[in-house]
Amino acid sequence: MYLKLILTFLIIFFYKLISNIIDYINIVRYTKMYNDYISQKSEKIFQYKTICINLLKKLNISDSYIPITQKTGYGQYASFKASIFHNFPDNTTLFYSETISILDDATGICRRKIFECFSPKYWIDFILFLPKNILIYLNISTDSIIIKICQIIYWLISVTMTLFTTDISDYIKSLIVR
Repeated sequence: MYLKLILTFLIIFFYKLISNIIDYINIVRYTKMYNDYISQKSEKIFQYKTICINLLKKLNISDSYIPITQKTGYGQYASFKASIFHNFPDNTTLFYSETISILDDATGICRRKIFECFSPKYWIDFILFLPKNILIYLNISTDSIIIKICQIIYWLISVTMTLFTTDISDYIKSLIVR
């Protein structure tokens, strides 16, 4: 029983660790490719545009918008907000600082996730809030009442199982014997 729990924990631990290391390596590589593109050494970043944006979305980094006003002629101006993700990669100075900021943020998030693997607090929170983590993974809003109800039910079942494990198992055995 305990061996299975330890094995399950190790599988989850190593999956999370390896996955986060791969994400970190990729985001560092995309940042280097973007900087190479800016310095006009390489345009290889275009091959990884969609992959890079998907990785940023996976890391829960929201798109930024830059307000732009352009003269269109005849005294007319066009004013709009340009998406960083939609215009990625762009080598204009308007987008550079915000793009680098987003990539640096992603690098920091990946590093934090790697270090989380070794934090006992992370794993305790993960177990205590398991229903919340599962429902967030299923794209249910953290403010949803469903998460709170599932969390309370989980805690009640956990406490009940912890306090009355032997009584519950004896009762189930008596039902099976009948």
